[in-house]
Amino acid sequence: MTNPDQRGADSNLQSMNQKVGHTFRCFGADQQANGIITFAPINNRHLESAENQSQTLFVDINQKAQILRIMQGVGQYIQQLRKEVPIWEIASTIGMSTELLAKIMQGKIHATREQLFSLSSCFKINFKDLMINYQSERLLSETKTHPKRQLNMMEYLSKLRTSNIQIRHHRPSFPLNQSIESIIYCKGHNLDYPFETVNPDGTVQLLIKLEDENRVIFNHSTQSNVQLRNAWITGIQKQQLTYQLGKTETALYVRFRPGGFYSFSGIPQTELADRVLEADLLLGRSISQLREELQSSTDIQEIFRKVEKYFLKRIDQQPDMTQHIINYVYKHIASPLPSITQKTGYSQKHVIHLFKKHVGVTPKYFQRIARFNRALNTIQTTVPNEIDWSTITHANRYYDQSHFIKEFHHFSGISPHEFMETGSSCATFIHSNAPI
Repeated sequence: MTNPDQRGADSNLQSMNQKVGHTFRCFGADQQANGIITFAPINNRHLESAENQSQTLFVDINQKAQILRIMQGVGQYIQQLRKEVPIWEIASTIGMSTELLAKIMQGKIHATREQLFSLSSCFKINFKDLMINYQSERLLSETKTHPKRQLNMMEYLSKLRTSNIQIRHHRPSFPLNQSIESIIYCKGHNLDYPFETVNPDGTVQLLIKLEDENRVIFNHSTQSNVQLRNAWITGIQKQQLTYQLGKTETALYVRFRPGGFYSFSGIPQTELADRVLEADLLLGRSISQLREELQSSTDIQEIFRKVEKYFLKRIDQQPDMTQHIINYVYKHIASPLPSITQKTGYSQKHVIHLFKKHVGVTPKYFQRIARFNRALNTIQTTVPNEIDWSTITHANRYYDQSHFIKEFHHFSGISPHEFMETGSSCATFIHSNAPI
């Protein structure tokens, strides 16, 4: 007689097989020269990996059953962790609306990378575990219409499960939080991918590498390669950047709020727009000394404290009226510009001058970047078979789909469909085996 529990397990496995079976069959796909994917019978073969041409990506039936047993969504995972804590309390802690968090926990939408960071910090859980659940959830929600996307997503999940990735996210307290959005420690985050494309998101960023390997960046705006070492500043970007990654990656990212880097450097941000510069050219020898201190630290919390101490010495504790104007424009950037400038009490010409000096671009151009990122996050968080391109187009105030596709390509270098095919787990940072 069959064990009822076994019957239930078999039934669940069969149901999940129907959902993800097509994804696993993608590992029997052959990429033809004309770009059409054809499917061959599954057999025990390997796909070439970028690193050693031998990483096993094929999943046989036993491995498949094992993966299906551990597949659960972020919502289920958080439900187990939160126990009796009310959902509104969690939402309040991480700065998210209760309605939005409820949708994530119910699997109606996917979380953004920033939301995953917040959830990881809130529950003090390993970010890798949360990412595995997140990627599993995305795979289970896939339809059969994007085989290349599913293939890329399964490859990412395979690399993620076998990696030693370590990511810690830190939000500084007042007064640094007025200028710095977050500080992120990353180790092994490249997951053996040789390339990373970074979409423009309206921020200035300091990156400090904690090992001595140089990095090559291709700047699509200037059509030039830049070789960088140790630490560098990326000004606000108008188009994507492509990084050539090393085999080992350990780095610290400091992400500044709009106008935030100006408050530390006093450098007009128009001088940094679309540029990537060695940090010591802008911050002096002190940034090299900070890097040496961070390299000698083994505790991540100590690393965060040292970074905060560094910037606390350099921040203006009493922001002037200009920063309040910048903050106001940024907060209401989705509104019509004449309405925004009128409420500041200054002329439109003066507001544009201040915004360019402190942020690096005009408010109008920043609107375009912000609109692109809203559309990008909508695509990233929506379950694929529920994406409505017309709704995305009109909700973000594009004239029509042609205008939306043109703007999307301008900032990312690819079309919305090509972005979907990447299967990237993050809207801003896209890892790949070849330049995008």
